[in-house]
Amino acid sequence: MTEFPLVIRTPDRECFSGPAESITVPALNGELGVLAGHLPLLAGLKAGVVHVRTPGGGERWFAVDGGILGVERGSPVRLLAMQIADCASATAARAAAAGFQNEAAPAAP
Repeated sequence: MTEFPLVIRTPDRECFSGPAESITVPALNGELGVLAGHLPLLAGLKAGVVHVRTPGGGERWFAVDGGILGVERGSPVRLLAMQIADCASATAARAAAAGFQNEAAPAAP
């Protein structure tokens, strides 16, 4: 599978920077996957799980509180969010994302 450069970061820190074979994100209108050669795109993200497949069969899991994903020709794919949790598994990422969703939910009167 062809790879592409990927950067995942918050305003304060870089959480991931390196080659990826795919990234799946929680876009506002549903799950969105990006592979090498994807057309340019700017997508809003909701709180949820980000799955990255790296060369050699590796996987990385992140939870985000929302954010944006940008794909441009000749540039790394960029995911920007205010809060990102680097998680060891899909289960841990789902739990962290649920925490982000609870933080964003309005308080009951």
